[in-house]
Amino acid sequence: MIIKLIGPGRVGRPLAQALEAAGHQVKVLGRAETGAGGHHELGDTDLAFLSVPDQAVADLAKEVESYPRLGLVHCSGQLPNRNIGPRIAMFHPLMSFGGAESGAIFNGCPVGISGPDQLTAALFSLAEQLGARPFAIDDEAKSSYHLAAMFASVFPYILLLQAKELAEQSGIASSDASKIFGPIFRRAVRHLEESDPKQGLTGPVSRGDASTVRQHLDTLAGDPERAALYRSLTRLSLRYAQLDRGARESLEQALQP
Repeated sequence: MIIKLIGPGRVGRPLAQALEAAGHQVKVLGRAETGAGGHHELGDTDLAFLSVPDQAVADLAKEVESYPRLGLVHCSGQLPNRNIGPRIAMFHPLMSFGGAESGAIFNGCPVGISGPDQLTAALFSLAEQLGARPFAIDDEAKSSYHLAAMFASVFPYILLLQAKELAEQSGIASSDASKIFGPIFRRAVRHLEESDPKQGLTGPVSRGDASTVRQHLDTLAGDPERAALYRSLTRLSLRYAQLDRGARESLEQALQP
């Protein structure tokens, strides 16, 4: 397949590598080249990826004068296809990219796909060729999907940073605090992948341990922002806890400000 990829950024570079490794002919165009009209020459390709920042996708799609045989593809998990143009689909790697990744990152990577049937079918096949794990997304539900990705990636990272800082306050060296939570975090992910969410819940809420919850809040008494976060997350934990009425009420009482 002949593919052009516009925007060799954090996602574009490893994607181009993965596509080439899968045997496709790939030409990468920088944003400056497309501004000079390079992106108008897309009619001689099978597929074109618009791997540019979200805010630039719609404008770039409008500038395309000759579409590739299959169509255009963007890599944004947030943008609805209907807001961009005709014959366009989403190919969203559900992965965080720091800028140093190689094409190997797509091996086993979940990829959300939405768009016209023919284009979607081609992208499912392409994802499988990369060793990725494609799944379908409703174009009208992308906001919830993208929010889910935030909860799965960005927020856990922030919580791990909070864990690191709290560990340092307990006297653990910063270098150790950066590393010691990896195993327990990965174990939590395995619980999610391998068991029912309610069975995977651990910690004081799962045990109905209101006394420990109170101790935690006492520790956070001088840190109202973290205390509020703790209360919010603990209340959410109660949704998944298998507790009798008395234990649930004790926890709810412990969470009162």
